[in-house]
Amino acid sequence: YPSTGSFSRSAINYTAGAKTQMSSITAAIIVALTLLFLTPLFYFLPKCVLAAIIIGAVITLVDIKYPIQLIKFNKDDFLMLILTFIITLTIGIKEGIISGVLISIIMLIYRSTRPHIAECVQIKGTEYFRNKNRFENTEQRDDILIFRFDGQLFFANSEYFKEQLHDMISQREGNLKYIILNSEGINHIDSSAIYMLENTIEALKNKGYL
Repeated sequence: YPSTGSFSRSAINYTAGAKTQMSSITAAIIVALTLLFLTPLFYFLPKCVLAAIIIGAVITLVDIKYPIQLIKFNKDDFLMLILTFIITLTIGIKEGIISGVLISIIMLIYRSTRPHIAECVQIKGTEYFRNKNRFENTEQRDDILIFRFDGQLFFANSEYFKEQLHDMISQREGNLKYIILNSEGINHIDSSAIYMLENTIEALKNKGYL
């Protein structure tokens, strides 16, 4: 079996209601008979007519709802989709695929260096601690800072970790006595991050934080 096939031909196959591999065999037989006996009839057929047939078949596979959903839920993916679409449309399919892969890699690196960070507070009447920006009806102690880092901690984001932690501390200076690191979202720590944590903890102890 071929690993892939013509997108337009697959679209026509799908639109025609094909269910099994017999559709491919039937199509191959028809194409072979056309090349052997009907070529003179199609020789002067304008290319715009063939293009219209292909466009008419492929247009049914274009999903307009998906980009609209991306605008609502994930604008980064929507941006990647639009950029890849424009490059494919204006330059070529190969360049569009390559650019899509490169943009995805860049976004992956960016997200790994800027993971989500939250200050956790206790929800009233419970023992749960959640992001204070996403929950209401919470209790917050002025002397405790609970810092949550949602991602692996490694050399590319260790400085970002330290900066964000110091920013939260500076906003709470005065009554702050205890700093708690919620590390349930940290699934990996490399040697650079360990070194940064040791230095940060030592510096905070010297400032009187426990």
